[in-house]
Amino acid sequence: MPIYEQKLVFPLALRFPQDHVRSTFQSQDELEAAIAKIEAEPVDCADYDVLLKADFPAIEVQRVRVPEDADDGGGEFWFSMAGLLLYCLQRAAVNLWPKRAAVAVEALFGDGGDLLRKIDSSTSGVCVGLLCPWDGHREVWSWRQAVGPTGHRRCRAEEASL
Repeated sequence: MPIYEQKLVFPLALRFPQDHVRSTFQSQDELEAAIAKIEAEPVDCADYDVLLKADFPAIEVQRVRVPEDADDGGGEFWFSMAGLLLYCLQRAAVNLWPKRAAVAVEALFGDGGDLLRKIDSSTSGVCVGLLCPWDGHREVWSWRQAVGPTGHRRCRAEEASL
């Protein structure tokens, strides 16, 4: 029995598990270079305009129920434990806006309980801080701010449909 299924999802519908990620990869590769390498290919799918292809493996995502007392009212959302890779994919998707970008992910089966214990985000995963290891500088990334209010409403509808 498989433990995951491959899906195409909208990267802006995925959430970050923690409040911050490092601003470089362990290999010291720069984020901007990694984002620039992400290619957008046309996709034959009614739901999306392009498919994002990256040099890194597909990210794993899992559906997690966030408590009702969370900042955005709670509910079920897709979270990825690969915060840095998700940041790169979200930046690439915003660069292509208003095209609807898809990314191939591995959607894990399960109740999300283990992942919920690892989620440490004060924003329910909707934004993330990039932490520079050299000087401690923190820049906050939010796709919601990047696409504006009209885009935010469209993305929320997309997130609800996953």
